[in-house]
Amino acid sequence: VTIWYHRPPELRLGERNNGPAIDMWGVGCIFAKMRIRWPIMHGEIEQHQLQLISSLCSSIELSLWPSVDSLLLYNKMNLLGGEYRKLYDHMKNYIKEPSALHLIDQ
Repeated sequence: VTIWYHRPPELRLGERNNGPAIDMWGVGCIFAKMRIRWPIMHGEIEQHQLQLISSLCSSIELSLWPSVDSLLLYNKMNLLGGEYRKLYDHMKNYIKEPSALHLIDQ
């Protein structure tokens, strides 16, 4: 994924292996952007982008992502804690079709 705000948290935290989940994150961001005409998360720097991801998609924590601490940059970033997933609730203000909302929330 070449546009930096479409990059998934795994790559932002130092993951070197690409796979379907990373590609699907980018597809979801692009699909949402096509629907609402702007990026759903458009941070100014990496740290800000990770905070936006956490605030909409839930915190990046060991309890939710057990192997995240093995990623190179995990301990170097100041990540938000205690956030819960609110992407669906946020997007329903912009997208009225339930199937499109469900797809983006995956």
